[in-house]
Amino acid sequence: MRILYLTIKRKWFIWLLFQVKTEEYREIKPYYQSRLLGQKRYDAVCFINGYESNSPRATFTLKGISIGIGKNKWGAPATEEVIILGIGDLLSHEYTEAIL
Repeated sequence: MRILYLTIKRKWFIWLLFQVKTEEYREIKPYYQSRLLGQKRYDAVCFINGYESNSPRATFTLKGISIGIGKNKWGAPATEEVIILGIGDLLSHEYTEAIL
């Protein structure tokens, strides 16, 4: 299984855990274009809330990657196109109850 690793802010991390949010967004920039829209195909995405080795993380199935207008209430800019990651089922998680 090919897993894509991305950092994410706490608010969005929690929204994904509770399946309030089903999409994650990244700006259309060369870094993300080559990483997300390139030749590599991913089966899952692991979101990490922080940069420490013990930071909270959760892995979800990746339903697809596209470009479009995201939902502003989920963190996308109101009128700009972004890279949209479709988030599926929760596969695994590592976090303490304290983050919730």
